Amino acid sequence: MKTFKIRAAKGQKEYWVVRVHNNWVKLFLAFYKMSGVPENFLAVCIRNKKGKNKMGEIMFTKKHATPEIVSHELAHAANYYMELKKKKIVFDTKDDGWKENDEMYATMVGDMVGQFWRKYK
Repeated sequence: MKTFKIRAAKGQKEYWVVRVHNNWVKLFLAFYKMSGVPENFLAVCIRNKKGKNKMGEIMFTKKHATPEIVSHELAHAANYYMELKKKKIVFDTKDDGWKENDEMYATMVGDMVGQFWRKYK
Protein backbone atom coordinates (compact mmCIF):
# COMPACT_ATOMS: atom_id res chain seq x y z
CA MET A 1 0.00 0.00 0.00
CA LYS A 2 1.17 3.51 -0.77
CA THR A 3 0.12 6.33 1.60
CA PHE A 4 0.64 10.07 1.22
CA LYS A 5 -1.02 13.41 1.94
CA ILE A 6 -2.41 15.97 -0.46
CA ARG A 7 -3.38 19.49 0.53
CA ALA A 8 -6.88 20.72 -0.10
CA ALA A 9 -5.47 23.96 -1.51
CA LYS A 10 -2.06 25.55 -1.88
CA GLY A 11 -0.93 27.23 1.31
CA GLN A 12 -3.72 25.65 3.38
CA LYS A 13 -3.18 23.42 6.39
CA GLU A 14 -6.11 21.12 5.58
CA TYR A 15 -5.14 17.85 3.92
CA TRP A 16 -6.43 14.46 2.82
CA VAL A 17 -4.69 11.16 3.46
CA VAL A 18 -4.55 9.09 0.27
CA ARG A 19 -4.17 5.33 0.47
CA VAL A 20 -3.65 3.21 -2.63
CA HIS A 21 -4.29 -0.38 -1.58
CA ASN A 22 -2.77 -3.37 -3.35
CA ASN A 23 -6.15 -4.97 -4.01
CA TRP A 24 -9.88 -4.51 -3.56
CA VAL A 25 -10.16 -6.78 -0.50
CA LYS A 26 -7.69 -4.60 1.44
CA LEU A 27 -9.59 -1.46 0.41
CA PHE A 28 -12.89 -3.04 1.44
CA LEU A 29 -11.53 -4.11 4.84
CA ALA A 30 -9.96 -0.68 5.50
CA PHE A 31 -13.22 1.08 4.65
CA TYR A 32 -15.24 -1.36 6.75
CA LYS A 33 -12.90 -0.82 9.72
CA MET A 34 -13.33 2.96 9.43
CA SER A 35 -17.04 3.09 8.77
CA GLY A 36 -18.58 -0.17 9.90
CA VAL A 37 -20.49 -0.20 6.62
CA PRO A 38 -19.97 -2.93 4.00
CA GLU A 39 -19.87 -1.16 0.64
CA ASN A 40 -18.95 -2.28 -2.85
CA PHE A 41 -17.01 0.41 -4.73
CA LEU A 42 -13.80 0.96 -6.71
CA ALA A 43 -12.62 3.99 -4.70
CA VAL A 44 -13.96 6.17 -1.91
CA CYS A 45 -13.59 9.61 -0.37
CA ILE A 46 -14.44 9.64 3.35
CA ARG A 47 -14.85 12.84 5.34
CA ASN A 48 -13.19 13.16 8.72
CA LYS A 49 -15.60 14.90 11.07
CA LYS A 50 -13.33 14.74 14.13
CA GLY A 51 -9.98 16.29 13.22
CA LYS A 52 -9.51 19.92 12.38
CA ASN A 53 -6.81 19.68 9.69
CA LYS A 54 -7.27 16.15 8.41
CA MET A 55 -10.18 16.43 6.01
CA GLY A 56 -10.52 12.67 5.59
CA GLU A 57 -9.21 9.77 3.55
CA ILE A 58 -9.35 8.94 -0.13
CA MET A 59 -8.83 5.26 -0.94
CA PHE A 60 -8.13 3.53 -4.23
CA THR A 61 -6.74 0.21 -5.41
CA LYS A 62 -3.72 0.06 -7.70
CA LYS A 63 -5.92 -1.34 -10.46
CA HIS A 64 -8.48 1.45 -10.16
CA ALA A 65 -6.17 4.44 -9.64
CA THR A 66 -7.01 5.67 -13.14
CA PRO A 67 -7.23 9.32 -14.23
CA GLU A 68 -11.03 9.07 -14.39
CA ILE A 69 -11.49 7.57 -10.93
CA VAL A 70 -8.80 9.71 -9.30
CA SER A 71 -10.30 12.95 -10.64
CA HIS A 72 -13.79 11.76 -9.62
CA GLU A 73 -12.77 11.13 -5.99
CA LEU A 74 -10.71 14.32 -5.79
CA ALA A 75 -13.73 16.28 -7.04
CA HIS A 76 -15.63 14.88 -4.04
CA ALA A 77 -12.76 16.00 -1.79
CA ALA A 78 -12.85 19.50 -3.31
CA ASN A 79 -16.63 19.64 -2.83
CA TYR A 80 -16.21 18.83 0.87
CA TYR A 81 -13.55 21.51 1.20
CA MET A 82 -15.78 24.08 -0.52
CA GLU A 83 -18.59 23.12 1.85
CA LEU A 84 -16.28 23.54 4.85
CA LYS A 85 -15.22 26.99 3.64
CA LYS A 86 -18.88 27.91 2.93
CA LYS A 87 -18.20 28.47 -0.78
CA LYS A 88 -21.00 27.63 -3.16
CA ILE A 89 -21.17 27.40 -6.90
CA VAL A 90 -24.65 28.35 -8.06
CA PHE A 91 -24.95 28.79 -11.80
CA ASP A 92 -27.14 31.83 -12.28
CA THR A 93 -27.38 33.64 -15.58
CA LYS A 94 -28.42 36.86 -13.81
CA ASP A 95 -25.47 36.96 -11.41
CA ASP A 96 -21.83 36.40 -12.33
CA GLY A 97 -20.80 35.95 -8.67
CA TRP A 98 -20.50 32.18 -9.12
CA LYS A 99 -17.54 32.58 -11.48
CA GLU A 100 -15.07 33.34 -8.67
CA ASN A 101 -15.92 30.14 -6.81
CA ASP A 102 -15.99 28.18 -10.06
CA GLU A 103 -12.40 29.20 -10.79
CA MET A 104 -11.36 28.43 -7.21
CA TYR A 105 -12.92 24.97 -7.49
CA ALA A 106 -11.37 24.17 -10.87
CA THR A 107 -7.94 25.32 -9.66
CA MET A 108 -8.28 23.23 -6.50
CA VAL A 109 -9.24 20.05 -8.34
CA GLY A 110 -6.41 20.55 -10.84
CA ASP A 111 -3.90 21.10 -8.06
CA MET A 112 -5.08 18.07 -6.08
CA VAL A 113 -4.95 15.84 -9.17
CA GLY A 114 -1.41 17.08 -9.87
CA GLN A 115 -0.35 16.35 -6.28
CA PHE A 116 -1.81 12.85 -6.54
CA TRP A 117 0.08 11.91 -9.69
CA ARG A 118 3.39 13.45 -8.51
CA LYS A 119 3.23 11.57 -5.20
CA TYR A 120 1.77 8.32 -6.51
CA LYS A 121 4.23 7.64 -9.33
